[in-house]
Amino acid sequence: MALESALHAAEAEVSSHGVVAIYHPKPIIPDDLLREVHSTTVVARFYIEADGSMRVELLIPSRNPRLNRLVLETLKTWRFKPAMKDGHPIASTVDSRGGFAE
Repeated sequence: MALESALHAAEAEVSSHGVVAIYHPKPIIPDDLLREVHSTTVVARFYIEADGSMRVELLIPSRNPRLNRLVLETLKTWRFKPAMKDGHPIASTVDSRGGFAE
């Protein structure tokens, strides 16, 4: 459905930076928003700390504040294994693009 392919792409993008998404649920989009989000794309930035904690923000939000809240609430539940350098976890920043087109 909506973000499935985008989330797979986001996971691959995250992994390419040495960060591994270990929990990444998809947002649940209510029926009344499905038509509106047909061609919407958002860009999120994840700030992942060496201990795996993170914060996220929408760099490019949708035009719908309600949809932005739903997406952001879901992204805040994602969990990561941090990037590694010389055998030690390091902080990193990852941008992820997600679309809603079928």
